[in-house]
Amino acid sequence: MENIEILKQVLADKGVDIANIKEDSTLQELDLDSLDTVEAMMEIEEKLNIEFSTDELAKAKTVKDVLNLIESKVK
Repeated sequence: MENIEILKQVLADKGVDIANIKEDSTLQELDLDSLDTVEAMMEIEEKLNIEFSTDELAKAKTVKDVLNLIESKVK
């Protein structure tokens, strides 16, 4: 499964409408509060067997930021 598909699945589990997910969408625009964001990132870590630092998570503001972060970890 591609990273974008994993991200979409995780966000959908948080109640985000997949049709609204665009690379330039901010997590806030997708109605994710800070707890939702942390939970989503933890789920991604678990699914992909990777780990994000607190600093990396703080910098991830858009869907593209999250995808870039995932890509940097799975290489």
